[in-house]
Amino acid sequence: MKILEHRALRGPNYYSRYPAIFMRLDIEELEARPSDTVPGIVERITQLLPTLEEHRCSVGRPGGFLERLTRGTWAGHVVEHVAIELQNLIGFSVGYGKTVDSYETGIYNVVYRYRDEACGLAAGAFGASVDVTAFEDAGDGLSAFDAVSRLLACGVPPSRITLSSDCNGSLPEFDADGAYVGMQVARNTALIADWQRLVHDEVLPLEAALGLLTANVARVLGLHAHKGRLMLGFDADITLLDKALRPQRTFVAGRCVYGDVDA
Repeated sequence: MKILEHRALRGPNYYSRYPAIFMRLDIEELEARPSDTVPGIVERITQLLPTLEEHRCSVGRPGGFLERLTRGTWAGHVVEHVAIELQNLIGFSVGYGKTVDSYETGIYNVVYRYRDEACGLAAGAFGASVDVTAFEDAGDGLSAFDAVSRLLACGVPPSRITLSSDCNGSLPEFDADGAYVGMQVARNTALIADWQRLVHDEVLPLEAALGLLTANVARVLGLHAHKGRLMLGFDADITLLDKALRPQRTFVAGRCVYGDVDA
């Protein structure tokens, strides 16, 4: 498959009264392979994303999308539902989507709702990674620990997940009525705490968990040729941890910037 166009429609639009992601998708040779010709597709897709069983689709009842898969539908329709569910899994509840034949062979217009634009775009490009942002107080949403755990439980590879925070960024505060009341500076304590818990609770082995903060991030940013790993010729950006995984010293380009500089 090949994405020909991929963008956010930020208000009411031709396809929906909701903000939505528009994708013009060429399914190429899959035009000749509807889902009912792919052995075991329902079992394989529900193994990766079990919560797809909740999708009603045009059938109008839970399991409706899987019924459509069994009877036969095209790859663009599958992309729509997977993009919706990937957003649901990390706490952005969405349900609307549609896939429309463009009347050009193999090319479909796929539209699905989003709540966070970057997340919506990433959900449609399956080669992309999911970035989970850690907050001091997630409120009614998921903590970073919960979000990563849920993604892993649904079969998302650890190599496709990154962890970040808004550390040192502006953090506006609002009262119960939504009125702005002040500005704080975001801290980094939630990021390290949620990351440590992933290891301590054995959600991920240490090496895989480190990738969420290092190699995976470098790959997403296109810096993997010289950052993200301890290798000869790579930048000497290193944080030393103690046995409890607490940061002790940090080096940037070989220079100690945190911890005992003279040690």
